[in-house]
Amino acid sequence: MTRLARREWVPAFCEDYSQEIAARIADQGVDEIDAAIQDLIAENRRIHEEDCVNLNPAANVMNPRAEAAMAAGLGSRPSLGYPGDK
Repeated sequence: MTRLARREWVPAFCEDYSQEIAARIADQGVDEIDAAIQDLIAENRRIHEEDCVNLNPAANVMNPRAEAAMAAGLGSRPSLGYPGDK
């Protein structure tokens, strides 16, 4: 996988976190990354079903692949804001 270019418009602590994740998965294959995403989707579903109530009323038109992941239980509303800044 190619290196994720730094994005100067993203707050530094959010970009550092994104870069850390990108570096961690850079050498993984598609099947390993897909399995990790599926695990995260399952954990997110558990959190939303057992630990919280989703009160975010915002909605956007989504990428079809992202929408399919959401339909798998990840949620039906996107979070707003930068990663780690919510």
